[in-house]
Amino acid sequence: KPKHTYIVFFNLKIMKKTFILLSVLFLLSQFNFTEAQAPAQSTDVMMQAFFWDSYADSKWTTLNAQASELAQSFSMIWLPPSNDANSPYSNTMGYIPVYWFRQNSSFGSQAELKTLVANLKAQGTRTIADVVINHRGGVSNWTDFPTETYNGVTYTPNLYWICSNDEVASQAGQAKPLGGLDEGDNFSGARDLDHRNLDLQAEIKAYMQFLKNDIGFDGWRYDMTKGFPGTYTSMYNDAAGAYFSVGEYWDGSYDALYAWLQKASFKSTTFDFSFKYALNNWASTGNLTNLVWAYNGGNQPAGLIHNPGTKRYAATFIDNHDTYRDANKFSGDVLMANAFMLSSPGIPCVFLPHWTQYKSQIQAM
Repeated sequence: KPKHTYIVFFNLKIMKKTFILLSVLFLLSQFNFTEAQAPAQSTDVMMQAFFWDSYADSKWTTLNAQASELAQSFSMIWLPPSNDANSPYSNTMGYIPVYWFRQNSSFGSQAELKTLVANLKAQGTRTIADVVINHRGGVSNWTDFPTETYNGVTYTPNLYWICSNDEVASQAGQAKPLGGLDEGDNFSGARDLDHRNLDLQAEIKAYMQFLKNDIGFDGWRYDMTKGFPGTYTSMYNDAAGAYFSVGEYWDGSYDALYAWLQKASFKSTTFDFSFKYALNNWASTGNLTNLVWAYNGGNQPAGLIHNPGTKRYAATFIDNHDTYRDANKFSGDVLMANAFMLSSPGIPCVFLPHWTQYKSQIQAM
């Protein structure tokens, strides 16, 4: 009897240890899942493989021919919007998406895109999709979003998907939107989407799963995150999962960027516009002190990255497709700016025109 009691007790101890081990593993898996899109430790270097109207330079076949060279220097490649924008190809950047589950664009066919993504992945380089979900365009008018089917589920948009204060509400001959008020900044070029709508949420989640599972993307760049609260970014990231996520919250204020990260439950990084504008200030003044901010009695590189607690959530950049074509374009020493960015905290994003002009120097960096 004592022997049997000992065996039962021993078995209970094993069961308890096993339960604790499984519990720890489960918690770790949950932590990795929710936090992976803002890596705690990262040596990644990203390239934005396009600029505005870069139809020839950024064709899927053109980039595929350069895949081996790109993979030697970059662990992530951010591609331009790949969705079907329902307009004559070669003259649209894709920032007014119409179809979400059709990936034929100005940059090539869906088959060519999958070949590029697979080729880069085979060489150890991840691809980042440009996800535009703040707004959407119609097939033949302002509001007729297409019905699409994915994995046996059909999604049928309706007027409740469009914010009630969108511009279309005052346009003669157009349908009246029935959604709630816009929760963020307005975009006048397309219909602003009401992310409170559960059917819309379901299609966006499916769309992101499609990008990941069918096309092969490893992460996403969210366009115009000022247009909808960061809580939705958190929700969509949880639903789809990815290696990396970055939002475009176009604001030079550290506090504004941090507030967005809080709303997104720190499940994404954001582009460090405060770093970018510090570079611009240095370029316009020649004053190197613009490149550093005080922290804890010393100096750190300016921007979201100046704080050790927030640097992991920052994607740094010098220019992008928007800033490069307006008054926000960096006007200083491009090589020095890249050197500063590549030796600073954060996940740096090299811009295609800079890479093209200074390839050997940036490769060396």
